[in-house]
Amino acid sequence: MQRITYAGGSYLADDGMAEAVLRYARVLAERRDVDIVRVHIGRPDGNVGSAWLLIGAGIPIGVESVPEDMYSFDGELAEPDVERRLRRMAELLSTGPVLRPDPDADNDEPVDPFL
Repeated sequence: MQRITYAGGSYLADDGMAEAVLRYARVLAERRDVDIVRVHIGRPDGNVGSAWLLIGAGIPIGVESVPEDMYSFDGELAEPDVERRLRRMAELLSTGPVLRPDPDADNDEPVDPFL
């Protein structure tokens, strides 16, 4: 189990989901982009809920492991389909060109670094 620290709060999530969110956030930040993702979270009352997170460029996020035996939830935190989608999005975005403004240009037009 992992604790995702985000925007002054924290959320308990499945190990795989927390890693997928963190990886996708890193790729988005590298591309100077953002996205909104929904993840199952463990609530303090023992129920499973959802959290919507805006992740990516300029948005700090952290993940730390927590002992599994400290918490138990009525419901499943794991979301294999969502986790796979986030991993696939990270993979697709990390293989494409990253467009960044040209520091020598007089405008903010993006430059493909592969040209």
